[in-house]
Amino acid sequence: MTLHYTQASAGSGKTTSIENDVGEKLELETLTPSQIMAVTFTKDAAAELKERISQRLLKGGHAALATGIMSARVGTIHSVFGQLLTDFAFELGLSPEQRVLDDPDKYQVLSEALDNSLSSPQIEQLNTLSYRLCVEDWRKHILDIIELMRSNNLDPSTLAGFAQQSIQELISKLPAVDNAVTEQVFCQALDAAITDAKTLAKPTKGVLNSIDDCESILRQKTLQWKNWLKVSKLKPTKMGEPIFSPAMELGLSVLQCPLFQSELSEFIELIMGCASQVMTEFASIKRSRGLVDFIDQEQLALTALDHPAVQQRLKDEIAYLIIDEFQDTSPIQLALFSKMSDLVDDVLMVGDAKQAIYGFRGSDPTLALNVLKHIEGGAGTTNSLPNSWRSRPGLVSLCNDLFTAPFSHLLKPDQVQLTAKRSDSLASAELGWWTLEYDGRMSNDKVMSALAEGIREHIGAGVDILDKETKTARTASWKDVAVLCRSNPEAAELAECCARIGIPVSLERAGLLETPEASLALACLRRLTDPGDSLASAEILTLATGNGPEHWLQQRIDAVSKNTSYDWNDTAHPALTSLSLTRKNIGLLSTKEALELALLAADVAGIITKWEEGAKLTEHRLANLAKLSELVDDYENHCRAQFLAATAAGFILWLKNLEQGFIDKQAANPGDAITLKTYHRAKGLEWPIVICNSLSSSLKVSVYGVKVVDTHTQFDWSNPLSGRGIRFWPNPFPESKGSDVLTNTLRTTPEWAAAEVQARNEAIQLLYVGATRARDQLILPTIKSSDKVGDWLALLDSPHFAPSNNSISLTDGSTINVDLKSLKKPDVLLPKQNTSTRHWLPNPVPSTDTHVDYFRPPSAETVVDNTSCNVAYDFGSRIDINGTVEMEQLGNALHQCLAITLSNPDIDETVINNLLTRLIPGKVSAEQVINRARELLDWIKTNHSKAVLHTELPFTQQLDDGSLRQGAIDLAIETEDGWVIVDHKSNPQPRDKWTEIALEHGGQLMAYKDVLEQLSGKPVIGTMIHFSVGGGLVELTT
Repeated sequence: MTLHYTQASAGSGKTTSIENDVGEKLELETLTPSQIMAVTFTKDAAAELKERISQRLLKGGHAALATGIMSARVGTIHSVFGQLLTDFAFELGLSPEQRVLDDPDKYQVLSEALDNSLSSPQIEQLNTLSYRLCVEDWRKHILDIIELMRSNNLDPSTLAGFAQQSIQELISKLPAVDNAVTEQVFCQALDAAITDAKTLAKPTKGVLNSIDDCESILRQKTLQWKNWLKVSKLKPTKMGEPIFSPAMELGLSVLQCPLFQSELSEFIELIMGCASQVMTEFASIKRSRGLVDFIDQEQLALTALDHPAVQQRLKDEIAYLIIDEFQDTSPIQLALFSKMSDLVDDVLMVGDAKQAIYGFRGSDPTLALNVLKHIEGGAGTTNSLPNSWRSRPGLVSLCNDLFTAPFSHLLKPDQVQLTAKRSDSLASAELGWWTLEYDGRMSNDKVMSALAEGIREHIGAGVDILDKETKTARTASWKDVAVLCRSNPEAAELAECCARIGIPVSLERAGLLETPEASLALACLRRLTDPGDSLASAEILTLATGNGPEHWLQQRIDAVSKNTSYDWNDTAHPALTSLSLTRKNIGLLSTKEALELALLAADVAGIITKWEEGAKLTEHRLANLAKLSELVDDYENHCRAQFLAATAAGFILWLKNLEQGFIDKQAANPGDAITLKTYHRAKGLEWPIVICNSLSSSLKVSVYGVKVVDTHTQFDWSNPLSGRGIRFWPNPFPESKGSDVLTNTLRTTPEWAAAEVQARNEAIQLLYVGATRARDQLILPTIKSSDKVGDWLALLDSPHFAPSNNSISLTDGSTINVDLKSLKKPDVLLPKQNTSTRHWLPNPVPSTDTHVDYFRPPSAETVVDNTSCNVAYDFGSRIDINGTVEMEQLGNALHQCLAITLSNPDIDETVINNLLTRLIPGKVSAEQVINRARELLDWIKTNHSKAVLHTELPFTQQLDDGSLRQGAIDLAIETEDGWVIVDHKSNPQPRDKWTEIALEHGGQLMAYKDVLEQLSGKPVIGTMIHFSVGGGLVELTT
């Protein structure tokens, strides 16, 4: 077994390195596809890796290997080891069919286990102690403990020991108990202070406030320990200090109170004891229902690797284990890889410790670093990918300068620094340094609005970027910008500020069910399944017409008076009529099919288009409909896992639960819009322009909550989880935000120092991820202050910040340009949306007869004025038509034959003959059709020798009025200067009619021109009608 670690910094070609490594081994026949096991972090990454290796092999002429790699063991760790459990189900005594719980269903079963396993006295005790210790949700602590226990492969029986260890370590940090410090003494001190203060003749406001605070504490039926802290921070002014100081000093002695330390210890022991019970019950419920979750799969696989039969088969079948994104490996996954390494010949670990940012998901960056040090210590070989293929040279050099020193305690310089391989001809500055200013007191709204204004000005001014596909410079648009935020609420706030000045934003956010399009879609589903759902009918009428209840209320009142309130006239709207006519099929449909039928029958997409809210908003609403359809899949998977029947009513109820949990995510705004993401979600992505927001965030250090502790100082590759345990310290003073006697006491401990180092490392790693997402320009917005550098950015301790002029000299001798800007909140803003109410339409929708259609084919476009045309070329021959033929059938047949022949000029004549025989038997000659295509190709080669041909090029374009233009361009000729559009027409009229006919299709050609220019960013330099039967080309110009 040989271990190898590849350090792959951001943009260094990680996937390409794996592709080349595997491809070379396969081509040299030192490895076969069936001997490979590769695990990736996501399904998309696995699919990309397979595809790229396959393409490499195909280019090298290894078709059999390319086919083999597509069926190799390449996937996420759960798919690869899940398949392993299925393959060895018989040997392991498992069912070959695993019902896998996804995360939402897992937490639902966990909640059930919690309810089943805890007794009423336990719950009462937990509630009492939680109130006393200001713990908002003790259930979350239990679930956090279980999550960490399972991800570290720890047995529930060990929790009792971890509880005692947590108690001993915490209590040892506190001052010794003082039996004179009790709650009774505390209350007496408050009572005495109140009595004495009330004797003052002219008490100050501070005295009166202090009296009120003390009286409110004494009125409480059960005191909380935070009350002691509140008393210690009273401000009775100089007059009241002699009276209140004894109580205030006593409040500061809360840590010495025997009852406080006792309840703190009791709560730790109770929480961890309950976690053990719930963990056991959770496993029992899953066994009884035949369920597993992802961690179960990992634990079962870990056990399976100890089975002799499994070991032997893996030794025989697998030779090469590849682990992608190794830094994101969880503890139990590392144990799996450790065992697998004994069964294979070679192990390749590819990762970047600088991007280990998923600690909150269960990964442990410390373990990944331990593995790297283990290998560097002689257990294997290492290398670093030296080059950056993503970013401009200036950005690469800047990141080298910024991050080499901060990572020096973890990595060597060559594991941080890269050499840029991209050439740079862009005129735009590599770095943007934006100072966000504000008038008066600072507020998030002022700062975010200033940032939004900066984005609008920046894109409006025109910024050069390098197009990734064409490798040429172009002007940036909205979709080329990404803004990274530290949290989802911050991203949502910035999205609101951008929307108020007209910037289109792509952000996944909650609130899908609040949108009118989702309400309309679900109303149609309810009406389809239940004709008596009068509320659904009212919602359909309101949303389809934009008219309020005044238009249909009298009808409903009349129906109630006739005892038919459940009924609604199916002719009240075409949508209701259509839903009624399709209802007979509902009993045979799945939930997904029922939703799709409801959307189609009621023409929901068409109704949304008729709202005429503009292309951007309409596009987003239609994307939300697609998102709703995707959620049906999640619901049906949920039902399968829970052994439930999937129904339309159940789907709607399931959606309501998502809404209540604020996880009913809307679709990200498609099309040309800036992207807003958190730093964590940006990992693995890239954009031309990246704005790293939240740079003023402070370092968040905490020793409270559930933590993993490692008692071993020496890492053991063969047993990487040895010495790991769980620690739980509750925070009884959460409202103080770190300004309390307990936190101040813990700040001097080794545990706090370790937490501070960890928080600092994670913050710098997150900054690295953000900075390396940029291909062409990195923008750092900072809030106006005395030092002009935010707390987070200050962690880098860089001499380059804040820049004082428009250039920065870097340590490698290069210089980068800096775009310095000062920005303020714009004077004119659209009003804020009221997010507490449903987002209904602002105005009534007029009669639908006057509205645009949802689908608008290019052929429906009207004749364009001021269009001229001329015959550009006459082939001098015609395609003979035998007898009479339907012109539509002839056109369809010729279109297909021309598309095939233009793409395959040497095609066998029998292929075209067979196609023509099937479509229009005996009407035209295959030889003449092929000759026509070849004559057209000769003309293209003569006039556009280096062109690339795109036949039947499909497109979808959202128009400004919200309608959708869809179709396919018969032939798009891509040249260095732009596009030439050719539209085939089978009209057999003679040459003297060609220009007249061509002018009739001018609107269609101009529509194609608009599509190509908008979607490709390249100009159309020619539009032509090809008379395929008559044999000529007519060029149209406007």
